[in-house]
Amino acid sequence: MSIFSIINSTLNIYIKELWFTLPITIYAAVEIRRLIAGEELFIVKLWKKIKDVYGEKDES
Repeated sequence: MSIFSIINSTLNIYIKELWFTLPITIYAAVEIRRLIAGEELFIVKLWKKIKDVYGEKDES
């Protein structure tokens, strides 16, 4: 196995991992920026929207 094929396979694995972790990292950075700025977090907005649409269902 040549050094080039080792580098190529390593880069392929890294790029596949990057496509998975990059969106999560960007989302986390945006949420941290909102937290520092004192804005409402996206996940909280989403949760409020879901509660508005489906309402508070009582199981009793």
